[in-house]
Amino acid sequence: MKMEIWCEKYRPTTVDDLILPESIKSMMKKFIEQKSIPHLLFAGPPGVGKTTLAFVLMSSLDVERKELNASDERGIDTIREKVKRFMMVESVRDKVVFFDEADGMTNASQESLRNLLEKYQKNCRAIFSVNYLYKIIEPIRSRMQLIELPVVDRKQAVQRLCYILDKEGIKYKRDDVVRLYEECKGDMRRSINELQKGSVSGIYEFKGLEILVDEDEIWKLLKQKSFAELKLMLPRDMPTTDIYNFLFTKIFDTVSWEVAVDVVGEYFYRDALVPDKGLNLFMLLLKLSKYV
Repeated sequence: MKMEIWCEKYRPTTVDDLILPESIKSMMKKFIEQKSIPHLLFAGPPGVGKTTLAFVLMSSLDVERKELNASDERGIDTIREKVKRFMMVESVRDKVVFFDEADGMTNASQESLRNLLEKYQKNCRAIFSVNYLYKIIEPIRSRMQLIELPVVDRKQAVQRLCYILDKEGIKYKRDDVVRLYEECKGDMRRSINELQKGSVSGIYEFKGLEILVDEDEIWKLLKQKSFAELKLMLPRDMPTTDIYNFLFTKIFDTVSWEVAVDVVGEYFYRDALVPDKGLNLFMLLLKLSKYV
């Protein structure tokens, strides 16, 4: 039997199930009561429930919907061929297009989309979820209602994690669950994934998080100009945000604030636009090797 993924198994299905401020819950309930939403822009750090909120809202409204992961389908052709076709075809039900990770869309595709949002707003709405609000162009932002989701409340998050362990029949100590949540820095999705990974034996004990990439090792290899070894450390689908933050701080403190802002900042911006994040990061490291 295929093992169920806890993130999906315990994904909230109603507004009341969501761990969100009451002000946001009240707003969502009002949308559902009115059976109508404006264009919505959900912004916040990873794992705070942006995607889940969009799913709950769309399911509660019973709309015809189209879902796109904008970091994978981010080009202008997707907007012209898939989104426009969906928006323009008349339907008995209202329509919603959900752009998950919309901050991965190119500027050109966003420019193309802004006209569609206005042209077809009578029968179709758009929902964006983004980690980085600044990557959404102003003409799009001005057409949407911004809702910023905060990091999940610590007490409620720990209660939810303990609830999952109880339902799965896993033995645990609450202090271990608290430490897990704190190490995941409020990322509920990662917390649940790490919880499942550490509960295979039927007992959960917090033993630290797996270090996906050793940032100190990257810095060491960069200073040694060991480019072949660096390249092996940077697989295509690696998470990169923490590494950019690490490099920015290191360059800012030890080299120059101008280099940190101009060079690291430029490649960090490209990170959301390029198909190969590992290669983009490797190119940054090559450039930084001139300064360290």
